[in-house]
Amino acid sequence: MRTTSIFSLLIALVAAAACSNDTGILINASASPAIAQDIQFLRFYVGEELGVENGYYSDDRPLQDVSLDGRDIAVNPYSLLIRGGDVDTPIIVAVLAIGPQGDPIGFGRLENPVSFLSGKVLEWDVEIGRMDDVFETDYCLKWYDEDGRLVHIGRPGDQDCDGAFDPENGGDDCDDRNPNVFPGNQEDCSNFIDDDCNGYTDMEDNLDADRLVGDNDGYAACGSGPLDCNNADRSIHPGALDECNGIDDDCDGLCDGGFDVDGDFVTTCGSFIGPEGQCVFIDEQQFDCDDNEPTNFPGNEEICDGRDNNCSGVCDDEDFDKDEDGFTECGSVVGLCNTRPDFADCDDDKAEIHPGAVEICDGIDQNCDGDEDAPVSPCFASADGDCQQGTRNCIGGELIGECETTDAIVSSSICESYNDCQAQPPLADPLTCVLDGEGFDAEESVDCKVGIGGNTQCEQRTVRIVAPDNAGDCSYTVIGGSFQQGYRVDLVGFGGGEQTPVLFECDAVLFVKALPGAGQAHIFIAYSSEQTPSHLIDVRLQIDQRNDCGELLGLDCNGGWDNVPLPPSL
Repeated sequence: MRTTSIFSLLIALVAAAACSNDTGILINASASPAIAQDIQFLRFYVGEELGVENGYYSDDRPLQDVSLDGRDIAVNPYSLLIRGGDVDTPIIVAVLAIGPQGDPIGFGRLENPVSFLSGKVLEWDVEIGRMDDVFETDYCLKWYDEDGRLVHIGRPGDQDCDGAFDPENGGDDCDDRNPNVFPGNQEDCSNFIDDDCNGYTDMEDNLDADRLVGDNDGYAACGSGPLDCNNADRSIHPGALDECNGIDDDCDGLCDGGFDVDGDFVTTCGSFIGPEGQCVFIDEQQFDCDDNEPTNFPGNEEICDGRDNNCSGVCDDEDFDKDEDGFTECGSVVGLCNTRPDFADCDDDKAEIHPGAVEICDGIDQNCDGDEDAPVSPCFASADGDCQQGTRNCIGGELIGECETTDAIVSSSICESYNDCQAQPPLADPLTCVLDGEGFDAEESVDCKVGIGGNTQCEQRTVRIVAPDNAGDCSYTVIGGSFQQGYRVDLVGFGGGEQTPVLFECDAVLFVKALPGAGQAHIFIAYSSEQTPSHLIDVRLQIDQRNDCGELLGLDCNGGWDNVPLPPSL
């Protein structure tokens, strides 16, 4: 059995291929522009066929990682010359792109093995792209080819990529060039090979029932009756409890039986089930995040559907929000799961247009409700000596008439800001600059932290606003609507009801939900009642990142979980 490499490696520039008497294979490694700028190193795998099973290769003289030193291989590919070699032995070449954090960010490979041609240098191009269905451990690289076959390249210590190390590297693999021979493997009772590396071959391995050899669990690897599929581990035998551990514990021929409900061959414990039921790989971090949906599993392509298709922990985390306003065309909020028809972004090229945006009078559908304009637009005007919120009619994209005020009294500075905006042509609707916060002078400020656990908004996100005793005819208004500055802000009566930016009740509950990319924000709520005719609350929001929400609530105002009090009067 050959244990030394049949070819030698030399890193060189393209010019190195000019020698006419060379025998070699020249690999030109390029990358897509999307990842080329982030590549720091290239890690080449050059494997020769083991000859014992299709799809297994050994790279027994691995190269060190190649530093690109700022080289952009999207326009200037890197070349690897593989010199010498046995013309009768094909090789396979793969390359990993290593990013700034030391992790693989891209993968490229030859589609099929190639052979040397004596006296010739054959040139092949490899383009590095995405990392779909590629797995790397310290001693093995694996990927699925176009036919769904798992290809392996092993390295010294585990040349056959079976997960067991040879004795020179602290293991007990008795044949490190045969992926079907390793400790714990099922003994083939007719091939004259010690498949499980326990020192016994075929029918010699039937003595476990007599407690003479094996693992003393009462089941033999060969012979009659239920057979032991791992005669080196007494916890593995017919009838054992099959745990989610990447092992066929009960010897029924199925890896982690019962832990792949949706049949996508990925289990909830991170094992991948091969075509014959065997465990082909296990990674506790690459588990099936939704075992009731076969379209969601690690390595799958992420599509815009409100689901975490690739099990990255974030729904719709690909480039589905071109204008970065937090909403996608498929009706999802980036980073959050599930879709709603009323959340579909009707113009994903303009960040100011999205569901819940403030509808202004300009002939454009800002909030994606299907109507170009709301029939009326919010406005502010002085009436009876107070600044009041009101409405103006919107017809054909233009504001018509004067501001018809209501009893919702707000700060006088808002009227000043609105009038200033009104004097700035060619603004179609002064509300567009009022919402920038100019002129807002809040009588009360409330600091709130919005709890985020991992990538998920903490479930509880409410805080109660308590009006003064004996307050009557109360009203609350979120100036500018529910969606603004990266947050959704709504009100609802303490007794329940529909969430809305306007509430005509005294006992209110404030709802706050952070959207993707949310940071610090000032959300203004106008409050008025018979007892407190004018009060403007500046709710100052910021993200409170937590590893786990646990029992903590999602909205923490004024440093505690207490109610937000309002003063009895101005």
